[in-house]
Amino acid sequence: MVVMPVATPGKIGLDESEWRDDAEALADWEAWLPTVEPLALSDDERAAFASYREEFRKYNLEAVRQQMASGDKP
Repeated sequence: MVVMPVATPGKIGLDESEWRDDAEALADWEAWLPTVEPLALSDDERAAFASYREEFRKYNLEAVRQQMASGDKP
């Protein structure tokens, strides 16, 4: 399945060259961060995320084991 944009609205967001890291920008970020509300997840959603994280962890461990056994470098 391929997802194609319906319209091209132009540029979205900033590229890395436009990021600000001056003291004022960092203070703005620090003030904004606590205003972000946590996700409201049901018990089923929490369980699904936990299951996914565990499967992802197992997949990564196995991939590293195979890579180490074969002697390949990333």
